[in-house]
Parts: sequence; C-alpha cells; structure tokens
Amino acid sequence: MKTLIVVLVVVLAVIFVGGAIPVGGNSLFGHIDSVLGITALTSLHNSVFFFLYRGKDSIDEGFTKTGEELREFEQRPIGIDKKKKYRQLDEAAKD
Repeated sequence: MKTLIVVLVVVLAVIFVGGAIPVGGNSLFGHIDSVLGITALTSLHNSVFFFLYRGKDSIDEGFTKTGEELREFEQRPIGIDKKKKYRQLDEAAKD
C-alpha cells in the first residue's frame, strides 16, 4: 500500500511539474506535445489539475461567489423583490 501511495505521488508530481513549470516560454509538456504534434500531455496535466486551474482562473478574473450573484441579480429583470435584495444592496452600498 505504501508503494502505491509513493508511486501515485511521484506520478502526480511529474504531471504537475511537466505542465506547470515554464521552460522557454512554454511548459515542458507543451514543448513535448509540439514536437510530437499532439496535445495529450498538456491535456492530461489540465485534466488532472482541473480544480487548481479553475480556482486560479477565478482569482485571476476577480470573480467571487458574491460578485457572480451580484452580476446575476443586476442582469435579471426587475420584478417583485421577495428576498429584499434591493434593500440589502442599498445597505451594503452605504457601508
């Protein structure tokens, strides 16, 4: 069991380093993929570390859950304010 864990950690480390560390403007997997004419290694890295990049993209774009809810609220047609969202927004704007 320990051997399996060690092998899994090593494989994940290699996939992470190969796709995340830039070498000459592109990742190591990017260089290998371009030489072979495929995108399998980069896709493997992106698939394995999907949640890492998802969080990073959210931070880079400045989106937060509250910000997304606010944008959604602003884009919806005005109707009956059952949850008193307008009052909450006004109170938050005053702070």
